[in-house]
Amino acid sequence: MAEDPTLNLQEICYDLTQAGINRLKSQIERNPVHSNWASQIGHPCSRYLYYNRVNWRDRDPHNFVLQSIFNEGTKHEKDTIREIQEDCDIRGWSIVAQQDRFYDEELQVGGRIDLDIIIPMDAGEIQTLPCEIKSCAPHTWNAIDTQEDILSAKQYYVRNYYDQLMAYLYMHNKEWGILVLKNKITGLRKYVPIRLDYDRFTDTIKKLEKLNENIKNKVPPDRLLDFDVCDECPFKKICITEDIKFELPKMDNDLLLQAITQKEAQKEAHKAYESAMKTIKEQCSRATEEQFTVGDYLVKRSWIGPKQIPSYLREGYWTNRIKSLVEKKKNET
Repeated sequence: MAEDPTLNLQEICYDLTQAGINRLKSQIERNPVHSNWASQIGHPCSRYLYYNRVNWRDRDPHNFVLQSIFNEGTKHEKDTIREIQEDCDIRGWSIVAQQDRFYDEELQVGGRIDLDIIIPMDAGEIQTLPCEIKSCAPHTWNAIDTQEDILSAKQYYVRNYYDQLMAYLYMHNKEWGILVLKNKITGLRKYVPIRLDYDRFTDTIKKLEKLNENIKNKVPPDRLLDFDVCDECPFKKICITEDIKFELPKMDNDLLLQAITQKEAQKEAHKAYESAMKTIKEQCSRATEEQFTVGDYLVKRSWIGPKQIPSYLREGYWTNRIKSLVEKKKNET
């Protein structure tokens, strides 16, 4: 009997997928941090910035999915710089790709500008516009048209763009710069003019001075205690400890506590249920009959959608109803 090529092909596809995942995992690094990164000084939690430098060994490594996102961002940046160069050439402008990092000794801030656009002006003068490139999801791309849109963004990592650009402008003595946003799906770019916000960066300077003092004295700043930020923080295992409940308002509600406790106790059971349902769906899809038995159970499959259209065209879906034959027999006796 000839070997089923489909089975070998499934193994090949699995091996290729796993090889890609392993490659991404091998690229994940956790390195010491010796300065405040310009790209993160706008982070809403100063304790996170403290841990990033002092407790970098305790940082939970990011997963392979996020590593893949980082890699895609690097690819987008390289392609975008090349395309901006081509667009500037048409206008008679030039760009300087900045690969060298800068460092401010007093604020202990380091970073790297993606590129400068050089525009010739009258009387032989030139205007240099620092540019920061960010690739983003369509909803973020659509939401940002002005400098104010960045600062009012819901996601804190988008608001980080603002303070990152302020640092670049301040440290290079520039009043104007550009945020280049690339839509990850369409590839379209938009250019957002950015003006140095002196008041905002004055507050950032004070924040950094206090942070550097905390780092010098090995005294962690206060926690932020924002669920949306804390839940995805790579340092939560050392920050979210038992004593945190003494820093938050307390609510005495036995019914709420009981309900939450019951819900948490059912988490693993729910995961097992979801896994079992996935397996049932996958295995039932292999059935050639719409009604059959397996062990002590009766399975009836029903097609939801136009009957005349084959199911593999995905114009509908199958549902699986399962009944226990054992219970039926018990009821009959």
